[in-house]
Amino acid sequence: MNTAKKIFLASILALFIVGCQSSSGPTKEQLIKDLKSVYELLSNGEHMAALEHFKGPDDIPKERLAKDLKGLIKKREISEKGIEILDKNGKFGKLNEIFPDRSKRWMERNEITTPDDCYGLGYKNAEVAAYWTGSKFLLIRLDDVGKL
Repeated sequence: MNTAKKIFLASILALFIVGCQSSSGPTKEQLIKDLKSVYELLSNGEHMAALEHFKGPDDIPKERLAKDLKGLIKKREISEKGIEILDKNGKFGKLNEIFPDRSKRWMERNEITTPDDCYGLGYKNAEVAAYWTGSKFLLIRLDDVGKL
């Protein structure tokens, strides 16, 4: 095989490897990363910015949803320690597999019609449900993570 052909094949292989590494998908690691971002924003009082990580019904004003986010840390719905415990012990997968008895209700409440785009992360009483947009998660349920 000549040198030019070897360089060409090596370039194709390098592009393939880089492309595979840079693609982000609906993974537990991505959901944990998003939860950490939400916690940081809420801790800093940036409720409107945190709202960008949530999906709610289209007919509810964003200001009202942002107001509802203000109490999440105080109510212990999210905490840094809880996120760490979820990362270590939580079970991640399709929402209807992680929370089979409640997933349909959560999707309906948030006007989601594509169950394949919904994922869950749970451990003990902690519940996280999220909608995958194709590039990021939007939370549709966040419950008791701070109580772990």
